[in-house]
Amino acid sequence: MKGRYVDKTRRIYNNAELAKKVMKEMYSEFSIAKDLVHPNIVEYKYFMKNYDEISQNHEFHIIMELMDGEDMEVYLKDQGRPYMIDRVAEIGAQLISGIRYLHQRKIIHQDLKPSNILFSGDYETVKLIDLGVSSKLDKTKATKQAGGTPRYMPPEQLDNKLTFKVDIWAFGCVMLQFCSGLRPFEGIENDLSICM
Repeated sequence: MKGRYVDKTRRIYNNAELAKKVMKEMYSEFSIAKDLVHPNIVEYKYFMKNYDEISQNHEFHIIMELMDGEDMEVYLKDQGRPYMIDRVAEIGAQLISGIRYLHQRKIIHQDLKPSNILFSGDYETVKLIDLGVSSKLDKTKATKQAGGTPRYMPPEQLDNKLTFKVDIWAFGCVMLQFCSGLRPFEGIENDLSICM
């Protein structure tokens, strides 16, 4: 295996029902992401599961590409917002390229936010991560529960309607935060208040 990778692990102790649910969620994420090849999406390599009968420990692993930089949220706290419009345009273009690639494959990321965007070690490249709540979509879909983070979700997603537009709204929220250093709905600390 060429390159450097990181292991996203979940461990469930003595709870077969929860382990089944977690395995389904993680395998769903892996299934959506495993065939994606794009310079602005983290590469997913392997899914593994393990069960120890003695300890009744369930382990699930997704092996994915390691990014040496931090996520955009940490970057903004440490570095502050960029002051050069060229830098904003460069990062925005990379993000929209990754989103376009997902949408061409009928995939909605559904949880775009600064903590799901990783920088390379030299801070020149960004990649989308965490396809855990992503959905395959051929047309607008009503859903029982739209996953995501309320601060970055459009009204229709809060109403459990999924379209490709949810990622565009979230992209705008992310870029607003990247440009200004302010989160969407700044001043409202409780994300659930945003949904009201």
